[in-house]
Amino acid sequence: MIKMTDKVLITGCGGMLGEGVYQRFKERCKVFATDRDVNEPWLEYLDVSSKDQVDEYLQKVIPDYIIHLAAFTDMEYCEKNPEETYATNEGGVKNFLPYVRSKNIPFVYISTAGIFDGKKDAYHEEDVPNPLSVYGKSKYAGELAARSAPSSIVIRAGWMMGGGPIKDKKFINKIIKQLQKGVKELSVVDDKLGTPCYTYDLARIIEHLLDKRSFGIYHGACSGAGSRLDIARFMISKLATLIFSRTTTMPHGLGPKNCSIQRYLTSYATGRFAWKNISTNSTGRSDHNTVLMKSIAIILPDNSMDYLANTILDGFRAIENSGEYEIRITSRFIAFSDYSDWKLDDAAFIEYAKKSDLIIFIHAKYTTKTLVEKIGMWDKTICVDGNEVGKNNRYDPAIRKGLADGTYQGLGAIQFDLLKKCRCYFRREKPYVNGIIPFPFGIERSFVKYTHGKNKDIDFTCIFGQDEWPPLRRHATELLEKFCAKNGFSCRTSKTTSLLSRNVRDVKVQDKFREILARSKVGISIGGGGYDTLRFWETLANNCVLLTETIDIYEPGSDALKFKRIFEFKDLSEFERQLEALGSIIKTGHIDDYLGIDEYNAILKKHSSEERVRSLIEASNL
Repeated sequence: MIKMTDKVLITGCGGMLGEGVYQRFKERCKVFATDRDVNEPWLEYLDVSSKDQVDEYLQKVIPDYIIHLAAFTDMEYCEKNPEETYATNEGGVKNFLPYVRSKNIPFVYISTAGIFDGKKDAYHEEDVPNPLSVYGKSKYAGELAARSAPSSIVIRAGWMMGGGPIKDKKFINKIIKQLQKGVKELSVVDDKLGTPCYTYDLARIIEHLLDKRSFGIYHGACSGAGSRLDIARFMISKLATLIFSRTTTMPHGLGPKNCSIQRYLTSYATGRFAWKNISTNSTGRSDHNTVLMKSIAIILPDNSMDYLANTILDGFRAIENSGEYEIRITSRFIAFSDYSDWKLDDAAFIEYAKKSDLIIFIHAKYTTKTLVEKIGMWDKTICVDGNEVGKNNRYDPAIRKGLADGTYQGLGAIQFDLLKKCRCYFRREKPYVNGIIPFPFGIERSFVKYTHGKNKDIDFTCIFGQDEWPPLRRHATELLEKFCAKNGFSCRTSKTTSLLSRNVRDVKVQDKFREILARSKVGISIGGGGYDTLRFWETLANNCVLLTETIDIYEPGSDALKFKRIFEFKDLSEFERQLEALGSIIKTGHIDDYLGIDEYNAILKKHSSEERVRSLIEASNL
């Protein structure tokens, strides 16, 4: 979130949009506003097409954010002066990129609906640009340059409106000036469609995206779409009575006929932000139909790593841009990815949690109950218990009996006090007594290295981070190696000391392992079916046949893991029989019958980290 001490550089700030952005940010932080046309006392001169000027200014200011508005926007001028246009609209972006990359700071670039060819009625973010004019092509070139920055926000704006009689050099002010001159007949094109965009509303969009650090491509506009004739008629209905003369051609054939980004922007009107359907009424003020995000506070394990907590964080990150939820987390968790933008210190977190809509308390080996007890709002708290039962002694008969009758108090015991007080209680491992909801690991986005059609050139993969426990891992690996050597199958196996050991904080090691799975026909998981491990889900994530011990993750009779590609075994003898069966399937070329893309996609959807967190939210009745 932008702080008062942050320095924000706004280029091209002397125009109609610049005035709105300056007014929006000037009270929030230290603003450095620049333009080639120094028409305000708060502006400084800067020609963004000059690399020397840009470098000198950046060294002087050292901004924390850059909002790049500078551009040539007069389409006729751009057509007549293409070199100068590209020097500013593309080169002006590239001149900032070395600084932006070296500092890894947010960079906002304002693009245009003019990068599309107008062949569709409306355009989404996913549509492929096809600019027709010099202006559109140069702005798209600038957009591509901006998108190469690590923390960029590209906003494709609709028809800009605002700025008043001095700043507005576009269609609205031209109409008003003609009215002031007493013109009785207006010539207005009716074959060019567009989506209005009030400058002050676009400034709010910029502010919101920066606060949320929501990097990516967005379409920013107010609601509604129409032709210039539609807009002119509306204005005249409010201001005067004139005779209209239609024209259906743009000067020099500039630009597409249809520049409508979209009547209601998908990324905007479906709730990506905290409001929806920003529009401007006849007074020039904005009407807002507010759709507030739900706020969620997540209490994470202290000073430790936890697989289930990472799955939950990955799931919320996956749906972050939906605009449905605002997430804040405690600060001491050691995550596998960067969630620093969500972190709050204890005091701020407690204050946030008390006002939040939902609190998720992830209970693991190193979790304390201090914060959740200080907050004390049990009616909106759900507990997610990710503990391992008894660790290496999980199959001890006394432990299993104690779990079933509620007398076990060791590692991984059910937290009966939380079960009684919390709104919901989820648990990674059995037993699921007293209404406890099963919540195993899922498929995180980083697990998936398989792409459709990828060559499967490894027959079997059996790699464990540690194979001392359960001993079945070591015995199964030895049996697999002998089987493959005897029958001519390729296999990848590994012990803990190899380069493929499961160093959870080494992303390259993890990616290397997952790339091997993506090439494998059969992946073997031992431990995952019985008490849930990442190996189980990583194998399914990469379109492999899964050979695993008898699955005991869900309740008996559950169809959550009823897939053709899953082969189960109870002991080493059955493991060997399954190897023989799978070897026959591979040799006869029928393995692809078990790797259908439809089933694979169903697995990715049903067991993604995103679906896991949605199940949390659904069960909590948020």
